Amino acid sequence: MKEVVFTEDARAFTTYKLNRAKELIEDGRYKISAIADMVGFSSGSYFANLFKKKFGVLPSQYREQYEQNQN
Repeated sequence: MKEVVFTEDARAFTTYKLNRAKELIEDGRYKISAIADMVGFSSGSYFANLFKKKFGVLPSQYREQYEQNQN
């Protein structure tokens, strides 16, 4: 397996995309796969892995928790 090395700019941009994805998940209008594509991830599994690494849960789990907390 290749190791991906991020520059600071790439890391900052990835963080921006993940934060934007989080906002779109909270919005609730889009499927997770559509959100991954909208923020620029060509692989849904790669997106999910990065999201979990940053926020501690998979995007679908985050949506579920967010929706439960809104009720």
